[in-house]
Amino acid sequence: MSLRQLLEKRHDPRPVIGMQGVEQGAPDQRLWRHAQLFAHGGRGEKANAVQRDAKDRIGRVFDEQLEFGFAALQFRLCPPALRHVDDDAAVSFTASSSSRFVCNANVYLSQGNPFTQLLVTGLNTNPLTFTSVGGQTKYYNATAYNVADNFMYAIGSSSADNNHLMRISADGAVVDMGAVTNLPVLPSLFYNAGVFVGPNKLLVRAGNFDTDFYLIDVTTLVATVLTQPAGFSGNVTDFAYSPVTGKVYGVGNQILYEFTIGASSVSKRDVGPVGVTGLFGAMFADALGNLYGSNNGGGFYSFNIATGAASLISASPGSDFNDGSNCYNATMTFASDPGVTKTDGTEFFTPGGISTYTITVSNPGPFGASNVGVSDPVPSGIPAANISYTASVANGGTTTVSGTQTGAISDIVTLPVNGKVIYTVNILVPADRADPVVNTVTLATGANVSDSNTANNTSVDRNTLKAVLVPVKTSTAIYDPVNGFANPKAIPGAGIYYTIMVQNVGSGSVDADTTFVVDQLPPQLVFYNGDANGGAAGTDPVLFQTQTSTLTFNYGTDVRYATGSTAPTSLSQCNYTPNGLMDENVRFICVNPKGTFIGAATGDAPQLTIQFIALVK
Repeated sequence: MSLRQLLEKRHDPRPVIGMQGVEQGAPDQRLWRHAQLFAHGGRGEKANAVQRDAKDRIGRVFDEQLEFGFAALQFRLCPPALRHVDDDAAVSFTASSSSRFVCNANVYLSQGNPFTQLLVTGLNTNPLTFTSVGGQTKYYNATAYNVADNFMYAIGSSSADNNHLMRISADGAVVDMGAVTNLPVLPSLFYNAGVFVGPNKLLVRAGNFDTDFYLIDVTTLVATVLTQPAGFSGNVTDFAYSPVTGKVYGVGNQILYEFTIGASSVSKRDVGPVGVTGLFGAMFADALGNLYGSNNGGGFYSFNIATGAASLISASPGSDFNDGSNCYNATMTFASDPGVTKTDGTEFFTPGGISTYTITVSNPGPFGASNVGVSDPVPSGIPAANISYTASVANGGTTTVSGTQTGAISDIVTLPVNGKVIYTVNILVPADRADPVVNTVTLATGANVSDSNTANNTSVDRNTLKAVLVPVKTSTAIYDPVNGFANPKAIPGAGIYYTIMVQNVGSGSVDADTTFVVDQLPPQLVFYNGDANGGAAGTDPVLFQTQTSTLTFNYGTDVRYATGSTAPTSLSQCNYTPNGLMDENVRFICVNPKGTFIGAATGDAPQLTIQFIALVK
């Protein structure tokens, strides 16, 4: 028979058959009376005894009938309009008082005195915004999420129940599960740090005093005392459990502590200073082992479990008489945009010289980014010993690099909104280096970062040997109307033979197909669109020669002309075709030979030569 059928029969005088332990003859009426006594139990030991008796009777009969245990039974046995909270706010009867939480990335904050309010926030907006879950019916602390049943549990904080286990449902309803065996009653304190260290195992401590730890089995309500580290009196106001390391973490005296939970004692390790003042009364960890905390004065931080350093992830409201809880099997994800740039401010290197690079890792938000990997390998062909670097931070960024290091960069950084980590890298380029020096730095974000723009996670700086081009232009009169070809002068009507020579005296090569020579004719000259080679082979008006430059030339594709007064910057901007033998519209001669203009090594510098004829007006 279902519970509903049983309740529908509570006025039916016929016996109920087949339920072990149920009195025959209108047993439902007796159970209803017990339930009412339990729900409306008054003050005093007698009333408490009646409540316990009613609970025992109901539990024995209906325990296996209920999906979520006794808390749902309390509601279903009460009349629909009944909602009762006793004077100590021990039990609140609501329709979903046995509803379970969902293991997701939400974080919960319990705060308040003399009654505790459960709050929840997603990780969608900065600052974090918390909303209430249910009402305020009980004063409790040391709140923690049990992954075994998806309920939260806490320890009562009032003087009458500060060794009682409280179970909290997804609607915020609180059920007093009773006193915990071996958990001492604290005459003037309460347990304010709690976390599950595995299914059903709740670790608690009166964190702001010199007290032991207690490991509670929430299925049996029995605690095991765990002796605290010798001499430890840290003001640790909450715990977080990492499923990756299997350790418990908490902040006290502005130090991040790591606790190892043994069978009968707890040992600790001082990870390092957090660098942030104030208490961290709410601590959280996720499935990746990332560690977070809410500062009582405001702000949601991540912690570096290698150094202890805290870094701001998001703004959040301050709180007091508080505790934090979350499902450590879920991954907490924050939207951000970490990016990186690398440059030495030039496109060239000098063999035997030092190139100095600046790498900047930054994050504009909207949330901070933690555990961001920075990788800057040694460039090909450069000895690791030739590279040294340092790191600095700005606006709250953190790095694991200290002092001067050598070789490749492999770092883990945390970047609050607008935070930066800046590396200064010096590379001694080998004296015989001829190939380009290519530096590539890359960021790697974990599953806790929702990166809005991965295109800026890589930066490449490429330096080559520097090419130094030196142009020289000369002119020779070859004819004038007075002297003819014998000792001609540059007078009106004279023909002038121009020669442009360009040498690459640098050690670097010009990139392939990018050599571009533009010569501007002054207005008193007219371009000669005839055979510039005289009696020699060829009839082109522009001649080209090269000496060890590895350039090639084709007049039909590599020479163009332009008009106007602005010098073209590429061959495509030279689109004028000369007309007739003499064309005074030509103002620019454009030459773009193909191939690589190599640099000087030994001997004469590579060079190219361009020649043409113009007439003086």
